[in-house]
Amino acid sequence: MNPLENPQAFARALFDLRFNKFITTKIVPILFILGCIAIAISYLTAVVTAFTHHVSTGLLIMLVLGPVMSLIYVVFLRVALEVVIVLFRILENTQVMARDASR
Repeated sequence: MNPLENPQAFARALFDLRFNKFITTKIVPILFILGCIAIAISYLTAVVTAFTHHVSTGLLIMLVLGPVMSLIYVVFLRVALEVVIVLFRILENTQVMARDASR
């Protein structure tokens, strides 16, 4: 269920007070995009700030440090979100195993 494809089902899952349905796995792609946008804005802010300090510092940040650090942040964001997905998949698989064992 993509939240953008079926907003009514997403809203029902969002306000499910018994927490029978998890929305985390469905919003991870959106969180990744928002995280990448935040990293890009941070990069641009760092470049502008560095250029106001000194031109050589701005060039260093813009051409070397900024892209490397941005790539590292994107990788860390991706890994963190993949860990979340893995934990929820473990939960789902454990629920299936428990259901099968109780039969």
